[in-house]
Amino acid sequence: MRSNIALATCALCLCGCAQQSTKTLAGPPETQAFIEWASDHAVAIESLDPSAPATDLEPLGEALGSARLVGLGESRHDTREQLLLKGRLVRHMVRDLGFRALILEES
Repeated sequence: MRSNIALATCALCLCGCAQQSTKTLAGPPETQAFIEWASDHAVAIESLDPSAPATDLEPLGEALGSARLVGLGESRHDTREQLLLKGRLVRHMVRDLGFRALILEES
């Protein structure tokens, strides 16, 4: 269950950065299966603007279900877009999904 939540969260975060492509990536069957799953379940992030409505983030609530602990990470610590996206995600989780505790990993 936690793996599914983590995968759904990663897919949601990645879909805002994804580009449309018709190429199929070669790799192990598990990799291809994940690529197909992510393509089928990706949700577009409409904006990185902190004041944008959170309607595009509503699928996050469905993916999290009744989870009480969620981990958010990033591949880099020096990109503006990832910080903006994470800010929107955290704001939505606190304001709309009822999360009340936040622990940040900093390096």
